[in-house]
Amino acid sequence: MRLPHKKVGSKSSTHDLNEISGEVGGNAVIVQGSEAHVDITQRQATPSEIRRLAELADLDLLHRTISTKLENLKKQISPSLEKGHNPYRFGQALSYKEAELLAGRGAMISNVLEHLKMNNAVFIAGNGGGGKTSLLQAGLMPQIIKQGHLPIFIVVTSDSFDISIKRQFLGEVTQTQYLSQVPMSTFLRHVTECLPQTKHVYILIDRFEDFLSRSLSETESFKQEWIQCVTDSPRIHWLFSIHLGFSHLLVCFRPETNPFNGLVILPPLDREAARQAILKPASIIGIKVEDAVIDDILDRLGNSNIDPAQLQTVCYLMAGGNGPLRLDWTMADYEANGRADGILRQSLERLIDQLKHGDREIAWRVMASLIDHQNENASFERLVNHLKPYGIRSENLDHMLKLLEEIHLIDVKDEQYCLTSDSMRPRVQQWANEQAALVQARQEAIYQLRQLRNSALRGLFGGAIGFALFNQLIYTGAVPDLSYIMFFLIPILAIGGISGFLMTLTVDLAIAAYHGSHTWLRYLVGGIGGIIAFAAGFLLYATNNYNGDTFLQILPAAALEGGLWGAMIGLGTTYALSNTRKAWLTVLVTALASGLILLGLEFKFSALVNELWAEAPSTLRIFLAGALTPFCYMAAALFRRPDLEKKR
Repeated sequence: MRLPHKKVGSKSSTHDLNEISGEVGGNAVIVQGSEAHVDITQRQATPSEIRRLAELADLDLLHRTISTKLENLKKQISPSLEKGHNPYRFGQALSYKEAELLAGRGAMISNVLEHLKMNNAVFIAGNGGGGKTSLLQAGLMPQIIKQGHLPIFIVVTSDSFDISIKRQFLGEVTQTQYLSQVPMSTFLRHVTECLPQTKHVYILIDRFEDFLSRSLSETESFKQEWIQCVTDSPRIHWLFSIHLGFSHLLVCFRPETNPFNGLVILPPLDREAARQAILKPASIIGIKVEDAVIDDILDRLGNSNIDPAQLQTVCYLMAGGNGPLRLDWTMADYEANGRADGILRQSLERLIDQLKHGDREIAWRVMASLIDHQNENASFERLVNHLKPYGIRSENLDHMLKLLEEIHLIDVKDEQYCLTSDSMRPRVQQWANEQAALVQARQEAIYQLRQLRNSALRGLFGGAIGFALFNQLIYTGAVPDLSYIMFFLIPILAIGGISGFLMTLTVDLAIAAYHGSHTWLRYLVGGIGGIIAFAAGFLLYATNNYNGDTFLQILPAAALEGGLWGAMIGLGTTYALSNTRKAWLTVLVTALASGLILLGLEFKFSALVNELWAEAPSTLRIFLAGALTPFCYMAAALFRRPDLEKKR
C-alpha cells in the first residue's frame, strides 16, 4: 500500500528531533541505527495535495505525449511514396507525409514561414480549391518539423474549439483532471514547457470560417482567450486559414488585432508553377508527359491563372484515376479523354459518385440551382428558398455546401456560391433537363393514369346503368319476386359494368397511343375493343337469361350480334372522345345507329329472345334497348371529361 505521507523522527534526550515528509511504497525498507527511533504516521491527503498530484500526473502525461509526437512527426515526413500509386489528388489535399508532391508553391511557403517567424499570428485567405490545406499540411508542416519545432494542424469541428485544440496535443485530454479544466492559455504554456527553450509551437487552423460562423458569444470568448495566449506564450505561433469569400468575418479580431494588415492571399498558379505541379509528381513516379499535352492543359485551364484543384483533377484522371497507372501521356490519349474540358466533365460525376447514396441527388440539385439564371452566384438564403420545394432543409443544405466545397465542385465569393468551373455547366444542365423530363413524364403518367381510372369508372357506371335499362326493355319473362329482385339485378349490372369498363379502357389507351398520321389506328383499336367488350357482354347476358333447349346454339349468334353492335359503339365512342366539340351529336348519332343495328341483328338471329318467355319484346323496345345502352355508356364516359387533344 502506498502511503501518501510519512513522518520519520528520532527521539533522545541528547539528540535532535527531525521530521521528514515523504512517501512509503509497498516494498519500502527502513534501516535504523541502535539509537534511532522511527515513527511512521499515515493521514489523508488534503484537497490541495490531491490537486497537485493530479496536476503532476497530467503534466507528466503531456510531456511524454509531446515527446512521442515530435519523434513520430520526424519519422513520418520521410519520403515513402509507392511507385504504383497515383501521385495526383482528386478532390483531396496533400498530407504532411507527401511534401515532395507539392510543387509550384515554394515562394509562398517561404513567405508564410517568414511571417510566422516574425509574428505570433498570421492570417491566410484563398479561394476554395486554391490549395490552402495542401499548403498547410504538405508545405508548412514538413518545414516546421525539420527545424525541430512542433506543428499542430487543426480542422474546425462541432466540438468546443478549445477542446479541439487541446485534443491535438493530448488525445485523452477530456479524461484528465487538471489539463481538461485549465484555460487554453495555461494549457499551451505547459505545452511549451515540454519543448527545449529554443523550440516553438505552430498551431495551423484550417477552415476557420466554420468557427467564425458560430454565435458571437463563442467567437468573442475564443478571441479573449487567444489574446491571453499571445500575451502569455510568445513561443506559440498561430496561422488561421480562411476561405477568401468569408475573410470579412476576421473583423471579429478588431480592435485588438487587425487581421487585414498583412493578410496573405493565396493566388492561383501561374503557368510555370502549374507546369511544375504537373512534372514534379510525374518525375517521382516515372510518368512521361508530352509537352503538347502540358501546353494544352495549361491553355484550357487558364494559362497564367490556374485553379490547383482543376489541375490536380485533370492530372489524376489522365494518370488513370484509381485504376492502373498510365505512365505515358500521349496527345492521342489526351484527346481520347476529351482534353481538359472533357476530363473535368467526367470528374463531376466521379466526385458525386463518391458521396453517400442519399447525398448524390441533393448534390446535383444544389448545383442545378446554381446554374439557374435567377440563382447564379446565389446566397445561402436564396438557395434555401429555391430548394425548399424539393424538401431540402437549411441544415441539410449547409452540410451539402460544405461537402461540395471540400471536393472543389463549388466555390464561395463574398458569401455567394457558384460552380468552380464553367466546364461543369453543360453536364449539370443535362442533369437538370433529364430531371425536368422525368418529372414531366411522371406527371403526365400520373395524369393519364388518373384519367384512365376516372374514365374507366365512368364507363363501368354508364355500362351498368345502360344494361339495366337494356334488360328492362328486352326482358318479357315473369317478374321476379321482390325478395329476388336484387339477385336478379346484380348480375345484369355486373355484365354492363364489365363491358363498359373494358370498352372505355380500350378507347382511352387507343387515343393516348395514336396521334398524327396514325390517328386512324385508334378507330381500329376502339372498334375491336367494342367488339370484344360487348360480344363478351352478350354471351354473359345470354348465359344468365336463356333457359331454352337451344341454349348452346344461340351462343354464337349472341356473340356475333353483340360484337357487331359493340363495333358501332366502339367507333362512335372513339370519335366522340377524340373530338369533344362534336361529342354530343356523335352520341345521338351513335345511339340511333346502334339501335337500328341491334334491331336488324335481332330480327336476323333472335339471340336475345328467350323461347320460354310469354312474348317477344316489341320492335320499339328492341330499338330503344339498342339505343339507350350506348347513350348511357357514352354520356357517362363524356361526363366532366377534359379535352384530350388539347391536353396533348
